This record gives sequence, C-alpha cells and structure tokens, in this order.
Amino acid sequence: MNDATRPMLHVLSAGAARTIVQSIHDSGFGDGRQGAFEAGFGPVGAIRELFLAGEPCDVLILSRSAIDDLAAGGFVDRATVAALGGVSTGLAVRELTDPPVIDDESSLRSCLLAADSIHVPDRHKSTAGAHVAQVLERLGVGDAIADRLHEHPSGTIAMEELARSAGSAIGCTQVTEILEAAGVTLVGPFPPGFELTTEYAGAITTRATNHALAAAFLGVLTGDATAGARRRAGFEID
Repeated sequence: MNDATRPMLHVLSAGAARTIVQSIHDSGFGDGRQGAFEAGFGPVGAIRELFLAGEPCDVLILSRSAIDDLAAGGFVDRATVAALGGVSTGLAVRELTDPPVIDDESSLRSCLLAADSIHVPDRHKSTAGAHVAQVLERLGVGDAIADRLHEHPSGTIAMEELARSAGSAIGCTQVTEILEAAGVTLVGPFPPGFELTTEYAGAITTRATNHALAAAFLGVLTGDATAGARRRAGFEID
C-alpha cells in the first residue's frame, strides 16, 4: 500500500505535547499497513479554533479542561479521553547564561524587572501566555516591562526568539517547550504562589475517519510505553 492509498491519521495538538507526538512519528508509527499520520501544533486556543473551523482531525490533544469542554459539546468522544500528564509553566534563559533566582515573589519580580527582553507566547490563545499575563498583573510590573515584553504566536517560537536574543533576556512558556528548544536553558517552574501545572489529555474526535488507527495512536501516546519519554519531555506523571 503506497502513501496515496494508505489511511491518513490527522492529529491536532497543543505545542506542549509536540516532543512526544513527534517521537511517536519518528518511531515509525503508521509506516506499515496501518496508515500514515501527520500532526499540526500550536497554542491551545489556536488549535481549538482550528479544530472548530473544520480542520481534519482524528485525535485532538489539548489541556484537559479544553478537552472536557469539547466533549460536553459532542466534538470529541468522552469515552476515549486519556491523560498525558501535567506540565508546569516555567522560565528560561539563553544557553550559557547565568540563571536568575526565581524562588519567591520578590526574586521573580526582580528577575522580570531586570530582563532586557521577555519572550512569551500569545497571552490570549496559549495556556502559558495567559498565565504569564496574570503573573505580571499580580506582581504589578506590567507597565514597567511593557516595552520589553515580546509576544509570539507560540511557545516554540518564543523560545526560538529567546535563543536569538541578546543581553539578559528571559522567556516564559510550558516546560516541555523549553526543554525541546535549542539554545535555551530551563531555570525552573514559577515559584510557589505563582506556579501553574496544566493537565493535558488526548481524545478521538467524533468526526474521526479511522477510529481504529486513532485508538492505536492514542494508546501509544498515553500508555506505559511512552511514560518515560513523557517524563523526559517535561510531563509530570503520577
């Protein structure tokens, strides 16, 4: 069976799960008689909008709250919802840069105020970006850092721009997106009182065209065989 005749599995995923989804692709899943698969990635809000606009999708991977909301609306099969694990929102610096201290409210505020530039994902469509916006408001530093805050379409792009930046630049996004990025180093999650751990889940959509292949992919994605890989990618698994 050639690529033109094999079934195609369509996956839409939050950027936080890019590493593990890509690793399943690279492992050869779907290269045999099962079919082929392709994936698109982006912030939770952007992927949700893309899905609701009718983009082909057999398996959807988003925050658990977004998946539950779509299940309630009949867009994904609630019986297939499966957890990947939790991901913290964290802070990164350029590679070979001395990491700042961010172990409490005072040091986090000082870090943000001292940064030459701050790179974050979309504050309206991404989980991490929305959280960063809330943190800036709570710390009362929004106006002070406004001219140094650079918003990007996704956490992946924010980390790419951080890696290309100069001076005492920092970036904030999901830990999984920091760990997969070249040229940046994870400092750590936000300190107590400002932390956020987002649970992610996958589900088969109600418009899936190949339920058996979708179920096989979801089983690999969330099963014991990939638990170690998910932990290494930055997922927190009970």
